[in-house]
Amino acid sequence: MRRWIAQAGGEVTEQRFAGFVPMFSPDPLARAMKAAEPWLERFPGLRALGCSVYVMVAIRSTPRPR
Repeated sequence: MRRWIAQAGGEVTEQRFAGFVPMFSPDPLARAMKAAEPWLERFPGLRALGCSVYVMVAIRSTPRPR
């Protein structure tokens, strides 16, 4: 996605991964995963593999032709 944005003349200003706990997890599992979530989100490889939400903010770095 970063490459597509760059090809379109944009620049990624921020990106984040979040949401390690699956939506329909049983309560005991969800509580354990939620406790591990802040730790997991600190490690780039782990958060990219384990988190379900990816948010990217980009700006247009060049004016769009009209």
